[in-house]
Amino acid sequence: MWRTHEANVRRLRQRIFKAAQEGDWPRVRNLQKLMLRSRSNTLISVRQAAQRNAGRTTSGIDGEVALTSEAKANLAVRVHQTIRVWRPLAVKRVYIPKANGK
Repeated sequence: MWRTHEANVRRLRQRIFKAAQEGDWPRVRNLQKLMLRSRSNTLISVRQAAQRNAGRTTSGIDGEVALTSEAKANLAVRVHQTIRVWRPLAVKRVYIPKANGK
């Protein structure tokens, strides 16, 4: 199972690299969007974070540590479902007064 998903992600990365080398930037952007929506990419990313990373045993801000296969699968499903509805917060602008009064 993992080999299939890794092959899908690897193939998509190669397509992005090739399009970038050719200078086809609209195609690069479309392939990047495809990768962000890819279920294989989500599964490989969750596996990387939960199984291979050195900090895998450190709990996150929600206090969860996903180590079992079922927990990793549930996490991958949640991440994949929320990826389209997530919106970043606006940047907080802070003005710093200058010494010369500008």
